[in-house]
Amino acid sequence: MSNHGGRRNGAGRPRGQVSEAKKQIAELMAEYVPAAIETIGKAAEGGDLVAAREILDRVYGKPTQALQHEKTRPDCVVILPAKTITKDMTPKEAADAYA
Repeated sequence: MSNHGGRRNGAGRPRGQVSEAKKQIAELMAEYVPAAIETIGKAAEGGDLVAAREILDRVYGKPTQALQHEKTRPDCVVILPAKTITKDMTPKEAADAYA
């Protein structure tokens, strides 16, 4: 009987190993990282909510969503964000919301 196809133990790239192409791309793009961080930081300081959220998500991770069950309809589930960041918040207030 042939052993072609399907899952085989030991086949494929080991977990955690990075491909050579991805390593090369990372090396080429590394010089742009400081400028990108500075640009996103300035945008967040200027009130850009998307930039502020990007920084917070990278530093603290994305917030989990809380589930709340409606007592009037047991078959209905409402998904609410765990933390809310509004447009009128400063980056400091947004960061405090995650803390």
